[in-house]
Amino acid sequence: MIPAKRFLLLSIASLLLLATLSLTLQAQDPPKGYHPNPNATPLPTPTPMAAPDYQPLWAVNGKIRWKKSYGVVPLSPHLQTSINNRCISFYVAALDPRTNQPLRSDHSQMFKADDEGDYHVCRYTLKLPSNQQWRLVAQMGGDGLLPEPDPNPLFLTRAWIGGDPSQSKPPTGGMRAFTGSKYVTLDRRNSRATMDFELYYALPRSDGPR
Repeated sequence: MIPAKRFLLLSIASLLLLATLSLTLQAQDPPKGYHPNPNATPLPTPTPMAAPDYQPLWAVNGKIRWKKSYGVVPLSPHLQTSINNRCISFYVAALDPRTNQPLRSDHSQMFKADDEGDYHVCRYTLKLPSNQQWRLVAQMGGDGLLPEPDPNPLFLTRAWIGGDPSQSKPPTGGMRAFTGSKYVTLDRRNSRATMDFELYYALPRSDGPR
């Protein structure tokens, strides 16, 4: 290539590079005396996430609680992960008292709630058809055998993590259960209801919590 022509091309490339750098610097550092346009449209403010509705219409709501000394379901090898997801394994189901068959058209929504003193707490809401009596029960695991509980030892008898080692599983012969089932009917006068449950260790020939 002719030296003069090569020099001309290099000069043009250098000028383009300098122009690009100048534009970049100007974009990053506004000149002195610059003032933003007060009439400019501001950037939209992100909409905060709405808090869960714990008491929707035509639903039963409440909580499931259990002693911290019992621990939490070991969903992973990490304690913190299991604590943060401690409500995943729980649910509240509705049974038809006439047939003892579960209502499978809807499932309870579970929400992690703040601890209450010596208790872990999960909140729930469960929508129900109106003008019909239902029996509500709290359970863990799958609902395929309702009204019987899921037989998985992880929920019934196996030791949980994060609690008192001496209380992390039921005594010999016992299993985890929930305080008694309850009945509810939703209608125009009572479109909401509240029912709470508590997990306890059920022992043979004993109906009381331990």
